[in-house]
This record gives sequence, C-alpha cells and structure tokens, in this order.
Amino acid sequence: MLQQIPNALTLLRGLVMTPAIVVIFLWYTAGNFGLVPPPSEYFLFRSVALLLATLCVASDALDGFLARAYGWRTDFGARVDPLMDKVFSYACLAVIPLYFGFGWYLLWYIAFAWKIDEYSRATTSMRTRGEILDANRPAKYKTAYLFAAQLAFFAAIAAEDVLSGESLWYFSNFAFWVAFSTMLCSVLYCGEALAHYKRQAAQAPAARPARSNKTFVQLAQ
Repeated sequence: MLQQIPNALTLLRGLVMTPAIVVIFLWYTAGNFGLVPPPSEYFLFRSVALLLATLCVASDALDGFLARAYGWRTDFGARVDPLMDKVFSYACLAVIPLYFGFGWYLLWYIAFAWKIDEYSRATTSMRTRGEILDANRPAKYKTAYLFAAQLAFFAAIAAEDVLSGESLWYFSNFAFWVAFSTMLCSVLYCGEALAHYKRQAAQAPAARPARSNKTFVQLAQ
C-alpha cells in the first residue's frame, strides 16, 4: 500500500492540481472578455495558481525521492510520472500567454515551446519502443529549468497585487529574465538529453525490454 504513495502524488499533480491551474486562468481570461462575471479577488486566484504550481513542482521531487529512498518504484510510476510532467508543462506553457496576452515575448516563447514539444514527442516515442528506461541527468536538468521558468512566471503574476510602482517593475523584470534564462537552459538541455538517449539506445539495443501489455492496474501493483 505504501508503495502507491509516489503514484498517488503523481496522479494528484497531473489530474487534479494541473487542471485546477488551467481552470483558474480560463476563468480569469473569460472574465476579462466579459464572458463570465470576473472573480471578486483576482489576487486570491493568482496566489492560488502560484501555490498550485509550487505544489506540482514539489510533488514531482517528492514522489521521485520516495520511490528511490524506500524502494517504492513501480512500472506504473515509471510510465506515468513523465506523462504527468508533460501535462503540467504543457498546461503552464498554454495558460501563460492567456494572462500576458500578445507581445514581442511570444516570438521567443513560441520558439522555445516548439522545441520543448519536439523533444517531448521524440522521447515519448522512444519510451513507447522501450528505448528509454529512466531519465538521464540532462533530462532532469531540462525539467528542473523548465519548472523554474514556469514558477518565475507565476510569481510575476501573483506579485501584481502585492507590489506597485518601481518595486513591481523591478520584480517583474527580474522574474522575466529568470524565466527567459531558465527556459533557454531547458531548451539547450533538450538537445543534450535527446542525443544521450539516442546514443544509449544505439549502444544497447539487446538490453531493451519488450513493451509491456499490462494494464495500468497491473502495473501499479
């Protein structure tokens, strides 16, 4: 029973907290367009979004730690954890432009998001073929930098009702450059991680396990 704790954290992150973040921003955007009554306290929703994003990142670190430290690793967790990471990352990449709207930042933002998506599709295909068993170090760095960028964006959003004047300007610019630099690092590590995976797959094709036909319930046991 205890070995399912990491899996529960993984599913909580991807199926509960991440959709809640999306709903918050969709409501916010719809309120700005007059489609629904706007929330009475926008700061509350900005803060909740930041809190949920922080909990998502923390849960990703915690479920991995528990699985390694206590031997609670399962095939289900190995398959689903990367998927839930992608769900969270894609959700954040989608809702951030909903809040900030159109601007010059979209030029690099879309380019970075496209590269991350390309990497994601490639690694998903390799996992399906059994060519990836565990995340390599560059892949972990990529995820860490991407999560840092997303938290920086959410922090900048939540700060709008706490700070004002020069303080808000300085913090917003600081958060922007943190987000830009960490997303850039994430994109750079995408290439390194993918190259590492391909070398690994080419060197040990015989060691690859056959794709499992077990159901998720069987994998979780």
